[in-house]
Amino acid sequence: MNFLWPLRREYMELLGAVSCSRESIGYLISRPEGGNALVIVAGGAEEALVSQPDTHRIVLRKRKGFVKVAIQYGTALVPSYSFGEVDIFRQLKNEEGSTLRRIQNAIGNIFTFTTPLFYGRGALGLRFGFIPFQRPICTVVGCPIEIEKNENPTDEELSRVHDRYVSELLTLFEEHKSSFDMFSCSC
Repeated sequence: MNFLWPLRREYMELLGAVSCSRESIGYLISRPEGGNALVIVAGGAEEALVSQPDTHRIVLRKRKGFVKVAIQYGTALVPSYSFGEVDIFRQLKNEEGSTLRRIQNAIGNIFTFTTPLFYGRGALGLRFGFIPFQRPICTVVGCPIEIEKNENPTDEELSRVHDRYVSELLTLFEEHKSSFDMFSCSC
């Protein structure tokens, strides 16, 4: 959906981003020459709205589309987590049900992308700006979850693979959180 907007689309393409449609993903992972690795932010816009410093919330429980595509193409899923990425910007408080969140959701429904109101540090010593705060980001990567190809996965198969992915991701988080002074994660 983010690729429907001119200028935004071109900017994202310059960064190497592609549409997250099933067709785009299918094309990239089924190319005979291979060599494509995709990073999908499964939580998407909803996860961006719940992002707060020192909080680890992942929107994943109901997100199964990426798992379905992986099964249909027989592509491995690799759980990964980036510690510290929620600390590089601050976001205005926008709890579920607040006026700000209702406005953000309405804008998201109309324009197909959300509008988190965030800020960072300023240039030249200013206290407010859009430069990320200087915080370390450490990404940990788990073992690939090999998936058998099935063009028509059942709901049970989809749930089984999704549950395994969530379990592996939570295990990865729990194994490494003490290394990065983190507490707990909720999916």
